[in-house]
Amino acid sequence: MATLPVRGLLQTLNNIQNRLLPCSAAPLVIPKRTRHKVNIQHPWPGHINRQVLVKVTAPIIKEPYVDPAEKCTRRESLVSYMDQLTEYEKFLIRHQKKLHAENADGIIAVMHLSSCLAKILHRSKIALQRSGFELYPLNRKVVHHAVADTKYEVLRSLVGFSMAMVLCPKPRVKDMMAALEKIPHLHLMCAVVEGQLLSKTQVETYASYPDRLSMIAQTSSILNVASQTCKLLTAHQEQLVRNLEVYSQPDS
Repeated sequence: MATLPVRGLLQTLNNIQNRLLPCSAAPLVIPKRTRHKVNIQHPWPGHINRQVLVKVTAPIIKEPYVDPAEKCTRRESLVSYMDQLTEYEKFLIRHQKKLHAENADGIIAVMHLSSCLAKILHRSKIALQRSGFELYPLNRKVVHHAVADTKYEVLRSLVGFSMAMVLCPKPRVKDMMAALEKIPHLHLMCAVVEGQLLSKTQVETYASYPDRLSMIAQTSSILNVASQTCKLLTAHQEQLVRNLEVYSQPDS
């Protein structure tokens, strides 16, 4: 078979294309000059014939049928958002439990955090640190698992969004209330003082009492006064007994 020259081969291919495709059909390759980068995220849809071809040949995937009567039970069987924990959230839960154990004999105050700038919140944190307190933001999911099966489980219903926690290893309730008066975007909701869960009113009442050392000193002074009073009341009786002993002796 004799070989055709290149010009004859190209002419033959053009004739075949003209015979197979009608004159009104678009060419197979449309050259287009662009002076900018091609948009990959939102590419040019192409010719209308190509769009129709892609639309017709796209596979049809049917969604699995779910009986409407089983939707409620199926929703309950799915894993909830509160039970899906990442490794970082597990670490935060362990850290939260450690903070609760370290401040069990002190103060664990739950605060509502109002909307404020980040720099203002940082200044409040520094001010509390200078007073001997620590401020930690609270995560609802972390607290939900940290206080589970403990005596502080009631905190799960209190902790929501935009919450914070103030910690102190010592029960310095009066100093905490004085420091919170200067921070208007922190609102006390409840607190755990020396292992006892107290409401806001109870915390304010607790802060009005003097500290433990002052109360011990007052109690000891009251007991000393009582002991002196008892001695004064029994002094005459003792003197009478001694006088009767003297008179009852035969040599007297």
